[in-house]
Amino acid sequence: MASVSETLNSFNGILRDVAGFGIALAGTLLVVQIVFPASGVDIIGSVTGVVNTFTSGGLTGLITLLLFVTFMRR
Repeated sequence: MASVSETLNSFNGILRDVAGFGIALAGTLLVVQIVFPASGVDIIGSVTGVVNTFTSGGLTGLITLLLFVTFMRR
């Protein structure tokens, strides 16, 4: 039976892999949007929308955005 620490480390690794895949996919879609502007992919608008959603929440949204960015950098 795995310890709680090992389980959390495993879960953290899976989350890191999923986040890395998402970031790589966003980068790929960004290149597609630049190379093929009429492709219907709007990654820049989507990222702007997410940031606006966080920042429209005032101080709480800004703190949440900073925590999210901090988590993603680890």
